[in-house]
Amino acid sequence: MEEQHTVEALQGAKARVTFRVAGDETVNEYQKIVQKHAKSIELKGFRKGKTPVDLLERRFGKEFRAETFHEILEQCTKETLPNLEPKPLGYGQPYLCDSEGIELGGEASGTLIDSFQPGEALEFSVGYETAPEVPLPAPEGLEFEAVEVVVTEEDVAKEIEQLREQNGVMIERKDEAGRDGDILSMQFALQCVSSEEDGKETGKTEMLRTIVRIGQDDAHGFEPKVRAMKSGETSILKGHSFPDTPGVEEPLRGRIEDVQVEISSIRTRELPEPDDDFAQDIDENYETFDDLKKATRNKLEHDAEHVQQSYGLFQIYQHWTRTLEFAVPGSMVAYRTQSAMDAIRKRMDGNEANLMMYLGMSHGGDVQKGLQALEEDTMLGLFVDLVREKLLRNKGWQATDEDIDKELEHSAKHQGMTVADLKKRYEDQWDQVKDHLGREALSSKLSTELVTEAGKDGKAVKLGLVELKERLSGLEQTCRDAVYRKFSPFAEKGGLLGIRSEADTVENIEGQASGDI
Repeated sequence: MEEQHTVEALQGAKARVTFRVAGDETVNEYQKIVQKHAKSIELKGFRKGKTPVDLLERRFGKEFRAETFHEILEQCTKETLPNLEPKPLGYGQPYLCDSEGIELGGEASGTLIDSFQPGEALEFSVGYETAPEVPLPAPEGLEFEAVEVVVTEEDVAKEIEQLREQNGVMIERKDEAGRDGDILSMQFALQCVSSEEDGKETGKTEMLRTIVRIGQDDAHGFEPKVRAMKSGETSILKGHSFPDTPGVEEPLRGRIEDVQVEISSIRTRELPEPDDDFAQDIDENYETFDDLKKATRNKLEHDAEHVQQSYGLFQIYQHWTRTLEFAVPGSMVAYRTQSAMDAIRKRMDGNEANLMMYLGMSHGGDVQKGLQALEEDTMLGLFVDLVREKLLRNKGWQATDEDIDKELEHSAKHQGMTVADLKKRYEDQWDQVKDHLGREALSSKLSTELVTEAGKDGKAVKLGLVELKERLSGLEQTCRDAVYRKFSPFAEKGGLLGIRSEADTVENIEGQASGDI
């Protein structure tokens, strides 16, 4: 199609392309649409395909013009958008816009389409999202605390306690109430239900099963009321208020009802004694508990290097958050968030219900909080990746064979394989794997350089590993919150995921992440 177009870069990682289509082209496209339908439309008094064109136009002219407009729009964008500068994001969704690049709403776009007349020149603008313009971060103003990690006896004891937790066995607690941390299996039913027809009570609903961990919030709000109950005990909870959250079954959300609850079992985790037998159960190469403690200390000292570097990096990321200004396109956030959800869903065997349960597990069964946390994590990762990519492009580094070999050795060790076996596993994809290893090597080099440069003039503070992990956790959360509030295009709208129910989350996000005009 013969058409002219002009492109204008806009603020907020967006651009606008304006198309101008000559009148003879618009009438040609219109006539094609009319002729297409003239062959298939059958009106009373005329045989199929024999209805006079002028009659068809009187009856369906508005629909023909609208279809013509959309056909011209599709042809222009399909032919032109892939070759524009600045380039459109591959997973973005173009949209009709006004002269300021603001998306036209349904009424405004309808008015534009209705104004189209075949034979007249047609002009319209399409907005699209572009890659963000990320500025180079400057070191000025960075408040950096260099640390030296000391692995203490407390660190070793905490790690061994985690090993005991992991190797504990579940036993059933009988004839006594549960304690904090115990898992309480129970079933419940509404004690009576009113008939919609005559208002009479019809008895209990069917029994539903749920799990409560004593000392923690649960989705249905049962924990404070059942923690003193014993296995096999039944009770009536008068006027129980069900939370109005996605973790609660749809018919029960926000209701206040009398509920019959029955405790099926109370299970507790029994931990192994910290002795020589426990050490040998962990690894047959350990002869004594002291051997386990020594190996644990060595492991923690190795892990401490990673924690120390992460603490330095997050101080730098926090500085970037405060000092950098750039727009992150919504479609980029939506795509990354959808990819994160797809990865979790795959681990959950593609089961949507298991996905939502997983997201709510660490948030007291509150799926919306889990969705919000996922969105914030994704936004933080995207922000850090964008800035680091800018730095790497600016440095112009190239991964050497030595860099790739070191990264390959590290990956093989992490997976418990030899380098030869790892190469054999990926021999059909070696070019892609080699590129990935090269990028990882350069990323590690950048991390080391950032932390070394930031801490070169400061005196290192000695910290135990437990304290450093606690500081790192707080710093990560601070960065996560700050990045989301400042850089997420959805933060002021209530979030991309958090405001949606689990039933429509995937459908809505996929609409954000891909699609056509």
